[in-house]
Amino acid sequence: GLTYGCRELAARVGDRETVLDCRVGLLDSQPDHLLLELFDTVVDRQLRREEDLLAQQRLSRRIIRQLAHEVKNPLGGLRGAAQLLERQLPSTDLKAYTKVIIEEADRLAALVDSIL
Repeated sequence: GLTYGCRELAARVGDRETVLDCRVGLLDSQPDHLLLELFDTVVDRQLRREEDLLAQQRLSRRIIRQLAHEVKNPLGGLRGAAQLLERQLPSTDLKAYTKVIIEEADRLAALVDSIL
């Protein structure tokens, strides 16, 4: 039969405030009677919020993993290039610079790993 619905009605049930959805309809078998259905939507809304939060957390983790990958790949290249350069340098004074590059690349890689 014909139905009418309304969503998110603020209501007081006992001593607590809640939000209800309602639906009113004519009964096919008894046209002079109405059927009133009330649905407490607080739990449904809480579940939707939690599902949204979980989806946001999954997205954040995926973005962090992608960023970590984008940071660690160049760090590996920098570290490898510094090691090759260190082998070619004749002066131990100059090798100190490549040592700093290698140590800092390792430090950043460890930082990225700790975030994951």
